[in-house]
Amino acid sequence: CAALVDEVGAATDEMYADADGAAGDRGASAPSSARDEMERHAGGYGSLLRVAATGVVSAWCGGPLDDPTRTLDFSLRRFCVPVVQKYVQQEGYDIDGEAFEHLEKDDVIDAKYVLPIRKSFLVQAIQEGKCDTKVSLELVKALSAVLSVVFFDTILSEGKMFSEWGALLLSKQTRTLQHFLCDLITESRSRQETAHSGDCEVPDTAPIRAAFARWDLLVTILELERPGDWAAFRYHAAPDDGVPPPLSTEDVRRIMSLRTDFKEEAIEAACRRSGGGPLPSLQ
Repeated sequence: CAALVDEVGAATDEMYADADGAAGDRGASAPSSARDEMERHAGGYGSLLRVAATGVVSAWCGGPLDDPTRTLDFSLRRFCVPVVQKYVQQEGYDIDGEAFEHLEKDDVIDAKYVLPIRKSFLVQAIQEGKCDTKVSLELVKALSAVLSVVFFDTILSEGKMFSEWGALLLSKQTRTLQHFLCDLITESRSRQETAHSGDCEVPDTAPIRAAFARWDLLVTILELERPGDWAAFRYHAAPDDGVPPPLSTEDVRRIMSLRTDFKEEAIEAACRRSGGGPLPSLQ
């Protein structure tokens, strides 16, 4: 519908370009009215697509509350989200450098956090270019939002403790998963270009990265050298129109308390300096 707006707009502009006088003025309102109407429809279809994408991801990939044991048989190629959640629950982050050297290997991270998603029937359909680029983007955005919640909530609810090495491990796991999800959109576009023998719209992966903003902020806090360094990050952060929701000072306090080497007094001092209001998300 959005593409049709552009096509009809170009055609009607050309049609009325030679009109002059009063007739031209009367005719000029027609294409504008048509474009406005189709843009309203396009907005409505866009909202419907976002709702549908969330439902499809829930049906084919599962959610945080699904039973992970239902997903162990990859023959169904679905419910990848609770599998990833199970690995997060089992992961230990209070580790030393020797453990980090093993756990941060690409094949280890891929086996836990990428392979279950790659085997999903829905993700395979996206990779194979079976979805329109905009549809693929909405599906991956919805999947990214669910995975972000899984990591963020699981780490906080279970009170996982982090050494400095553990924070670095979580950071690499995060980057690996984000790169995989962004690459899904690129792969989908490339396959569509091949299928249609032409250029497809270049997808914007910024919405996918935005879905991870709270998770990214959690990682940023855990990677701090000391709690007091948070003030510099806090005041250089920028609001992002409310998506995702900002962290509160209490959230920051809870996240800092997960670092085994952060002293309670230093955490409290850092939180007092940052103020009691909501904290904007980092981009």
